[in-house]
Amino acid sequence: MQVQQFFTGTNYADLTNDVAINAGLVPQAFMKDEGLKNAWGGDVTLTGDASSGTFSIELTNIPQSECTQLARFQGDAWEGIEVNGAPVDSDDVASIATSCGETNSITYTAR
Repeated sequence: MQVQQFFTGTNYADLTNDVAINAGLVPQAFMKDEGLKNAWGGDVTLTGDASSGTFSIELTNIPQSECTQLARFQGDAWEGIEVNGAPVDSDDVASIATSCGETNSITYTAR
């Protein structure tokens, strides 16, 4: 997704799934009739936070077998990563593995 190039500065306040879709920022593979979906049929939700100048990408329905890998994905590129609502350090594999359950949500936050 090209969100950072589309929004000027760090004002992501108006970022929503609909805005991202209409602006052509979402890869076709994520677009389904019922909204944005990931490879496991879970929701993909984009939100902006004007007060912190960040935006988040939340993925739901992540299976345990994929959770640790996704939580570690490009850890240094994100402002923060949460697994099931709890912040995790992408370098702490043991902590991530403990945070991952049978079905998970992962939220990436960027500036």
